[in-house]
Amino acid sequence: ALERLAGLVGRRLRVMLAVDTGLGREGARDDAAAERLAGRLAGSSRLELRGLYSHEGFFYGLPPAEHEVRVAAMLDRLAALRDRIDPSLALWPGCSVTAARVVSAAAGRVQAVRPGAYPFGDLYLTRVCASMAPEDQAIHILATVVDKPEPGLALIDAGSKTFSPDRTPDGVHGLPADGRDFAVVRLNEEHGYVRGPATDSLQIGERVLFAPAHVCPVINL
Repeated sequence: ALERLAGLVGRRLRVMLAVDTGLGREGARDDAAAERLAGRLAGSSRLELRGLYSHEGFFYGLPPAEHEVRVAAMLDRLAALRDRIDPSLALWPGCSVTAARVVSAAAGRVQAVRPGAYPFGDLYLTRVCASMAPEDQAIHILATVVDKPEPGLALIDAGSKTFSPDRTPDGVHGLPADGRDFAVVRLNEEHGYVRGPATDSLQIGERVLFAPAHVCPVINL
């Protein structure tokens, strides 16, 4: 499709080849498939292969203790694949969880890293994956306590249209930025349900800053 488009506009396009490293989303699923695609590109008069890229989103589900070894193995595989195709090609891995480790382990083999959520941060990056410190998180949701219908429960005016349905593995949609002991544990479209030992200290009308579990859909919403 790209080749046909390039012909229609009379252009030679420089392209990157996606390689799946474990997420099972985009890219060539194995090295043989990547090499076949690279061979087709080498024979094209309209497309010029400039490098390989990947997205390591599956690292979000791995224990942080495994990250260093798994990053090293991923880079070894990508670099070996690149070298077999053409050692001059660029290598662009990409994930906020792995970015810092990729930089430290790159040893000149990587030309760019492509982290996406790192400018903002979220609970996954700060608490689940330990990729950044909580104080480095740069965006929060400002919500108002609108009701306290029963002991141990407060309702806020931010629900799934604000936090998104995403949550941490322990079921948290948001945590207070000031460290108080309560959490957003359930969502309707317009309301969040706050529970935890410090919930009863909240006052109706009080405004609270919450760190969201996953910042990407928050930005989108």
